[in-house]
Amino acid sequence: MDYDASMAELDCLRDRGLISEENYNCLKEIIDTISKSNDRDYDIEDLREQAREAYAEVEKKILELYIRKDTLIALGWNLDMIDHRLGENYIEDMRALMIEYGLTDERSIILFLMTSTHECSWGRKMTELYNDNWFDDKSYTINTRGAGLIQVTGSNQKSFLQYVYDHSDDDNEKNILYQYIQGFENSDNPSKEDPCDNKVIINGQNVCEYIASNYAIEASLWYWCNYTEKIMIDGDWITINDCIEKYGSEKELDIMFLATQCAVAGSDFHEEGTGRLFIPENPVWIENNRINVIFCRNPEVNSQTEDHDSRLPKNWDQREDIYINSIDHFNGLLTANSLN
Repeated sequence: MDYDASMAELDCLRDRGLISEENYNCLKEIIDTISKSNDRDYDIEDLREQAREAYAEVEKKILELYIRKDTLIALGWNLDMIDHRLGENYIEDMRALMIEYGLTDERSIILFLMTSTHECSWGRKMTELYNDNWFDDKSYTINTRGAGLIQVTGSNQKSFLQYVYDHSDDDNEKNILYQYIQGFENSDNPSKEDPCDNKVIINGQNVCEYIASNYAIEASLWYWCNYTEKIMIDGDWITINDCIEKYGSEKELDIMFLATQCAVAGSDFHEEGTGRLFIPENPVWIENNRINVIFCRNPEVNSQTEDHDSRLPKNWDQREDIYINSIDHFNGLLTANSLN
């Protein structure tokens, strides 16, 4: 445990008004206890529980700082449309769901909001738009097209609905979820020749429309915080949120943004490629509309490196514009005091 780094982070939270003096002192005592104890004569689980209770205040205030209508305005969202799509309580709903799914890291919140901005077209749509030939090269169909703030598609919809089913206590909700889950076909290994489909219609809604109407925020948080098949680092699949929490303070935010867009937008820089972007030691740059990275396999053993390049994420120009147009707002929040 790095005592100085932990205390510096804690002092910063206090200076920004994101933690009360009582909880500051509680966490300071925990840090002191862990750092000074050599014989581990303390109950680590008890200390962790105390820390969770104290840090809950910080998480709440961080979300109050970021999940606000003025933040969505800075991102260019259409608030009239989002009110209509998500209901008038969507700010409170989003904050509560972010705590439930563990999205409380500031940089991860920023990147989630930037990503959602593009995926849902600035709050204007909760289902994927399409034309006559749209699904020709897709591994999903009109019924299983993208749904939510970050548009979850195809077999991922089945995985998300299964997650909700497993955590629901509402019999009526579980009955509907069960029918949609059972309706998936060819959802294990979908391809453009054999796309994932679901022909179940309940109350006039296919599965895409059902998710968009009932879980637009939650499905996106599930994808960001629970889905583990987009980023591989050191041979392990991990979530986008975990990557940002682990590496976000060591990489520049623009590189973290690029990496998350690769993971979400289907660039061929996924798996090991996207993982390489997150590793702090790897230099990354964009040149001739390509992503370039120098990948050091194991800097502790040898200095062998290899160059790698790949295409930019889909619709990169639009995604980059969102970053450029909103970064000043978010840089202000990263140093701002708690807003009441």
